[in-house]
Parts: sequence; C-alpha cells; structure tokens
Amino acid sequence: MPRYYFHIRDGVRLVTDDVGKNLKSIEEAFREAAILASEVRAEITKPVDLVKELHVEIEDETGRIVGKISVAQGRPPDSA
Repeated sequence: MPRYYFHIRDGVRLVTDDVGKNLKSIEEAFREAAILASEVRAEITKPVDLVKELHVEIEDETGRIVGKISVAQGRPPDSA
C-alpha cells in the first residue's frame, strides 16, 4: 500500500507531514486531503479570501507532489 504525506502550505510557509498515511489509492489520498482541508478551514477565524493561498499538498512516497486541495474551496485549485 503506498504512503502519502499531507503538507500544509500558505504560499510561503510549509508545515510538513513526516509520518504520512498508507492508503490504497491516489483517490483515497485526495479524500484524506479534502478532510484535512476541511478541518483546517474550520480552525480559521480569518475571512476565507485572506487564506486563498492555503492548501494541502499531497506527496507520494517517492517525494513527488501529486496534487493539492485548496483549504478555502475544499477542492483542487483551478491552477493545479
């Protein structure tokens, strides 16, 4: 089962996930990232437009970023 890591980036800073999670597929990784984005969004007290750069990056076990989920929108950004 592949391991995926879920990092949080705000455009400048990066909070890395050094543990990761074993998941069956990239689709499961996107679901996990969406859940994390939702949890992060629930903790934010600022207006959403101030955090539009905030997203969850999905990294596979080879170190490649395979996708990202916007925290503000709860879905992959249009520019991904």
